[in-house]
This record gives sequence, C-alpha cells and structure tokens, in this order.
Amino acid sequence: MLTLEKLTAFGADIQTGLSRCMNREDFYLRLVDMELADTNFDRLDCALAAGNK
Repeated sequence: MLTLEKLTAFGADIQTGLSRCMNREDFYLRLVDMELADTNFDRLDCALAAGNK
C-alpha cells in the first residue's frame, strides 16, 4: 500500500503535492496511484527512443 512515508522515503515532494490536493491525503494518494498505473508515459518514452516525435 502506498503511504506518505513511503513517498517521502522515495524522495517525493509530498508537501507540494498535498497542497495541490487541498491537503487531502486520500485524494493525493489516489492521484499518485493513478499516475503509477498509467502506461502512457512508458509508451511515450518508447516512441521518443524510436525517434517518433
């Protein structure tokens, strides 16, 4: 399970993230989970590496 402590240990700037989420920890963690599950960044990285712009 993702926690603020784990994100802090990883080096994430949780204070800025929380402030952008109105200091709602549940909302912030849900957004981080969504980003981690999103495969579009992997696809973008592969496309850029292949020279597709």
